[in-house]
Amino acid sequence: MMAQKPKPENNSAAYFEPGSAVEVRTHGGLFRGSWFSGTIISRDASDRFLQVEYHNHHNVREFVSLHQLRPLLPPETRHRKFESGEKVVLFFNGG
Repeated sequence: MMAQKPKPENNSAAYFEPGSAVEVRTHGGLFRGSWFSGTIISRDASDRFLQVEYHNHHNVREFVSLHQLRPLLPPETRHRKFESGEKVVLFFNGG
């Protein structure tokens, strides 16, 4: 009988499987705090870090921690008016 892989400590780790589309928050550089879309490629043995490949930067891969990830937002399907002071997500130049 094969030993089962231990369950991840963080329940959100189970949500992010290889092949999942995600957004990754950057920590440094000019675009610090921006979110970029990518795909999860693999997980490390501890399930604390996941390797992602960025969509707009082919062949750019890096390991990121779970707190840098969120599911890919659904596309906006309708036009609507925004109110002054309303929080929005802005997409500009890939991030």
